[in-house]
Amino acid sequence: AMDDAWYLRKVHCLAALTPAAGEELRKRSSVRTHARGETIFAPRRTPEFVFFLEAGLVRVFRASSLGEEITFGFVRPGEVFGEVAVLGEKSRESFAEAARLSRVWRIPRDAFLAAMQAHPSLVLEITKQVHGRLRRVESRVVDLVFRDARTRIARILLELGEDFGTESTDWVSLEISVNQSDLATLVGATRQTVNEALGELKAEDLVTLERGRITLLRPDKLREIASGLPDLPMAAE
Repeated sequence: AMDDAWYLRKVHCLAALTPAAGEELRKRSSVRTHARGETIFAPRRTPEFVFFLEAGLVRVFRASSLGEEITFGFVRPGEVFGEVAVLGEKSRESFAEAARLSRVWRIPRDAFLAAMQAHPSLVLEITKQVHGRLRRVESRVVDLVFRDARTRIARILLELGEDFGTESTDWVSLEISVNQSDLATLVGATRQTVNEALGELKAEDLVTLERGRITLLRPDKLREIASGLPDLPMAAE
């Protein structure tokens, strides 16, 4: 248990906790390993838990009555998720599922709120995390209105590269497996549109696609596309 509490204190959002507070929070939490595709939480009128990802990757999304999904984003190790509904005392409307084998801590609502009351710096960290997520969702809404699918895909690939990429000298390899359906729900496009746009980027030697793994071969060129700047020819001397 002490090792777990040490880990809690080292992660980004919960690093503000004292050793005693981390140990107390760990004692009141339960830990579960989720297989890929397994639901971690679903919409609920009165959510009772906040979740913390120790290892793995989690996708947060909403689903319509027709089964259509829109992905809000992915949770990385060291992040808290499912906290907004608990803090706002509202019903939970989203789903969370393991995008790969994941180890998740389930923290009771009252224990999490008590930790926040005792450690104001934790409130600040959680606020920063929530703000960052909302800013990205807002950015995608703006993109959906003002940018075409190719530009939106370039932007989301760069965002994923920033969050989950391994950089080399000239290229970035995404360390997560993202399929066309995931990208489609992230950028608000059909799977066919995403397939066509990725095909164009691949033909231009900007990305490679291998078994769900994406490598950004020319991040600089993708940034030009993402910014909406035209690909102008060099002026003659």
